[in-house]
Amino acid sequence: MTKFYGLIPILLFSSMLSVVGYGEACHELTARDRQFWKEMYGLKKSFLFMLKPIFFASEKENVDRLNTTGISEFIRGSFPEAGEKFQKALDINRNIAPLHHNLALVYYNRLKLDKAEEQWGRAAALDPSNPRYHYHLAEAYSHNGKIDEAIAQYARALDLIGGHYEVYNNLGQLYEIKNDMERAIGFYEKSLARNPDFQLAENNLARLYAATGKLDAARQTYARLVSANPEDVENHISLGEVYARMENNSQAMYQYRQAINLRSDYPYPRFMLAEVYRSMGMEEKALTEEKLAMRIRVDNYIGCIVDPTPDISVPKGRHALDRAGAAQIP
Repeated sequence: MTKFYGLIPILLFSSMLSVVGYGEACHELTARDRQFWKEMYGLKKSFLFMLKPIFFASEKENVDRLNTTGISEFIRGSFPEAGEKFQKALDINRNIAPLHHNLALVYYNRLKLDKAEEQWGRAAALDPSNPRYHYHLAEAYSHNGKIDEAIAQYARALDLIGGHYEVYNNLGQLYEIKNDMERAIGFYEKSLARNPDFQLAENNLARLYAATGKLDAARQTYARLVSANPEDVENHISLGEVYARMENNSQAMYQYRQAINLRSDYPYPRFMLAEVYRSMGMEEKALTEEKLAMRIRVDNYIGCIVDPTPDISVPKGRHALDRAGAAQIP
């Protein structure tokens, strides 16, 4: 069960595209998984440039008033009312980039992605040297499945800010969607070169090393993740999988047992441990682990969870964390 977080989780992205960010999926989960999904959908996310409306000073008093009122409505979550205020201000003056940005935020939160793209595109055209608008336009394109367009906008943002680990990671994910694995690996490596502690990119990189057969590189990367986060069950499992593929059965068993010790109610490392036993001709031990895993899975089964709620604060799996606290550029 290799972990993959990231503003656009690749494995979920294809189903998301058909419904423009809104999907209904049945997740057959165990009790152990409940906390993972609670964190996945519930934790507050942040970006290089926050999804926040912008205040500004205008020569026309009505524009200021409408924009300020619109921001108040936006903060309350009254998106239609906020959109109405921003649109009225734009009817007075269409040449204010932050106003287009604010209206784009309304459309983005209402999952009207084509309209969000249009407004961020206008903001970028009015203020092409501001990386914020290119960045958010890339987010909207990504969410809307327009991968090449998103790549172009992230590239423009990079030109303006001189590179950033989060944006490099986002580009890696987009190239992964395009099945350009070598280029994706290159961007994940660039992300880590900028911020060696950015574990999202390191997980992505380790996963792609394993997927492309670069097993020793995957082993080294997962080993660093395990060392940095010894309580993370998924990294132990992933490292165990790599060792199993390298036919290093003793190390594979060690990692799976570490995972089992950390989460005794998690069936998957037991299934994987059983596979190693079986590959070594230890059928009786393999059957014992499989029976234990099956019992745990049945005991912890909590049914089919239907989650129709879109995560509108972040393009899916993209938990793009800005731990460096990048400055907000208006």
